[in-house]
Amino acid sequence: MSAPGAWSTAEGAASWQASVAQRQQSLAAATELLFAWAGIGPGMRVLEVGSGTGDLVLLAAGRIGPAGSVLATDASAPMLEVTTRLAREAGFTNVTTRAVRVEHLDLPPSSFDAAISRNCLMFVTDLPSALGAIRAALRPGARFAASVWGPLERNPFHGAPIAAVRRRRAIPSPAPEVVQAFSLSDGDRVVDALRGAGFQRVELRPVPAPRRFPSFEEAVKSGREFPTFVALLGLLPESEREQAWGEIAREWSPFATPTGVELPGEQLVIAGEA
Repeated sequence: MSAPGAWSTAEGAASWQASVAQRQQSLAAATELLFAWAGIGPGMRVLEVGSGTGDLVLLAAGRIGPAGSVLATDASAPMLEVTTRLAREAGFTNVTTRAVRVEHLDLPPSSFDAAISRNCLMFVTDLPSALGAIRAALRPGARFAASVWGPLERNPFHGAPIAAVRRRRAIPSPAPEVVQAFSLSDGDRVVDALRGAGFQRVELRPVPAPRRFPSFEEAVKSGREFPTFVALLGLLPESEREQAWGEIAREWSPFATPTGVELPGEQLVIAGEA
């Protein structure tokens, strides 16, 4: 994730990393398709855009092996500090990092064999320029694969808090991060943008991204502590927040079972060839 706002501090990076296990579980299917469509394999030079605290970097580093290399880029230097530490602790010597927004990537032409990005493109302010920079960094025939969130109605973990706030207030502009996260959720815009940047053989596939919790209480607790939800609900007067959380809990409750909670979700995986 390219990390504005809530994730751009050391505290935000720590909070993001604390949820890594749930994130990897929820996004497992999208991640596998992303790697497959990018063609990640031994000895490759890989560019990652919006690395966050290194979720994909560590997976990619293991797949490419010591003969390959991965450059992790993100707007948040504190996020990348965590990436560097985790890569070192895992014994990876094939990982480097660079704090830069994707719109400002300035890399040697044709210097990478693949590029990947998970849940970053929706935060990019100049998508055509960003995709052009990614394509320029890829050798001819290399592939770029990315994922973004699918429609809000298929992602109730995020959709219920957004709806609860919208029922009470107009969402301001610029939109809060959790709302901006769904700016590419119909898929058409990002597909058109890849084609406009010169990518060929562009394809898109929706992939399930369920979010599981051991109990309903844990689901609500996690939501209440999620930094982007805290910021979103912060748009409301304090007197309205508890009522909003009551509505969110009621929307999540149908997904509770005796063994936990599984909230459905959907990612869109997109890929194209340079």
